[in-house]
Amino acid sequence: MQAVIDCGANRIGHGVRSGEYPALLDYLRDRRIPLELCPTSNVQTHAVPSLGDHPIKQYLEDGLTVTINTDNRLISGITLTDEFVHLVNEVGFGASDLARCVINGCRAAFLPLPEREKLTARVTDELARFLAATSSATT
Repeated sequence: MQAVIDCGANRIGHGVRSGEYPALLDYLRDRRIPLELCPTSNVQTHAVPSLGDHPIKQYLEDGLTVTINTDNRLISGITLTDEFVHLVNEVGFGASDLARCVINGCRAAFLPLPEREKLTARVTDELARFLAATSSATT
């Protein structure tokens, strides 16, 4: 909490345990401060006991700005695609959950605002087309 309030952090890496502080969650949500969550790394470092116990889906449902990350791909032995697959298979993420996290990542990118806005718009449009095509293919 000190990093955010006292130091003015505008994003939090490994914010997996933020849920232990309800006031912090409110602060993060109200200010749209992204949580860079690395689910596999969080399990490997024992920050959470398993992916099924990871709070990522709850944080997303609670309106927090969640991004999905890999931490150190070489040490964790995981790609971003692997993280997505694990979140679908073990946490219950759907396509819209993944899309939301991807868009959150674009909005939180370390880019100048005009570039970040262009990236977010482009990815949002591409994801909307993909989700629409996927939806119509399954109906």
